[in-house]
Amino acid sequence: MPYQKFCLTIISLCAALTPLCAFADRTQENISHFETHLYQPHFPGSELALHHSGSADITCHVTASGLPISCRVDKATFPNFGQAALFAAINSIMLPDFVDGAPVASDVHQHYNFNRQYPNSPEPLLDRAASGKIPYPPGALDAKISGKIKVRCRVDIIGTAHDCTAEGDSELLKETALAYYSTARYVPAYKDGIPVEQDYKSSVNWELGSDTEDPFKTR
Repeated sequence: MPYQKFCLTIISLCAALTPLCAFADRTQENISHFETHLYQPHFPGSELALHHSGSADITCHVTASGLPISCRVDKATFPNFGQAALFAAINSIMLPDFVDGAPVASDVHQHYNFNRQYPNSPEPLLDRAASGKIPYPPGALDAKISGKIKVRCRVDIIGTAHDCTAEGDSELLKETALAYYSTARYVPAYKDGIPVEQDYKSSVNWELGSDTEDPFKTR
């Protein structure tokens, strides 16, 4: 093989192996001391309300110190996942590529998952954690009023109640139940994995002598 051709072959081989060498450098002990900080993205409220899950891929050009100076969204299941991931990436310190054991400015790809486990019920469910408890109205306690109130609401696909009605003998207890269920939060009904609008039905028993911290029962 002519000398010049041999040299060109060696140069081409080295150029081809450079990315592999850089990747191998990232596994060496000296980079274990490189300080990184990956900012955790928040879950977008709009996607949470719609019970969405998904992911986003971000590419950032980072300095040798791992500081992002420009980032872009490569793809995202929903646009808001992309924006949340972009915000997290910009506020992170990432691990750059290494060449000959030294960090260098480079493009870094980061994947973000946005996963939530949502109930998959054919009927709406009351979100008790978000809605709190129904109190026993002091006026009803003082007047020794008790009774059962039936409630019905239309719950939309984001878990908001509409057109609530209440039935029962006590106006005070009906007003209390109606105000509570109208402003409560719900997990919407699902059909084939998709949130759908559906009626929610419940009843509340106010019983004298029950625990005043949680004096009602729902059925």
